Amino acid sequence: MTKITFRERLQQNKPILSDGAMGTMLSDNSIVPTSCFEALNISQPYVVQAVHRAYIEAGAELIETNTFGANVYKLGNCEMAAEVIDINCAGVAIAKQVAAEFPDRQIYVAGSVGPLGVRLRPYGRVRVRDALAAFRQQVEALLSCGIDALILETFSDHNELLLAVEASREIAIVFAPNMSVG
Repeated sequence: MTKITFRERLQQNKPILSDGAMGTMLSDNSIVPTSCFEALNISQPYVVQAVHRAYIEAGAELIETNTFGANVYKLGNCEMAAEVIDINCAGVAIAKQVAAEFPDRQIYVAGSVGPLGVRLRPYGRVRVRDALAAFRQQVEALLSCGIDALILETFSDHNELLLAVEASREIAIVFAPNMSVG
């Protein structure tokens, strides 16, 4: 089956069924509670694979990488800040591997980016330039590892979301000029 790009798929006049909450599924699958589900991309990839597989078998056409909190701040809470690139790329590789198990279906992989888990100045300690750098690092890793789309999700701070969009656009210009970010 020839796969059309995600952008082409968006132009079709029919809904795209996406997966659901990765963290909830990992919790429900009796994983030892951890504050760092993204580390499972490296330590227990088979568990993440099982979640992706279950969503595809349920009909999902778009699966999100297990990278929601795979940024330098959240991974820093798990003493894994230096592994941002490895964890994001592992998340992409796992999703792509499971998608490839369904050659008769068009399964798209979306890189998941969530909030940094820290407050921005003036209410918190993180400067705008540091937040931008963190988002750039994560988005660059996801794009360079071959995602089909990028999802910025579950932001409660509008200003932080705007920084994530800004960083994503900057990185997309270099790594994925045909990907729309907005």
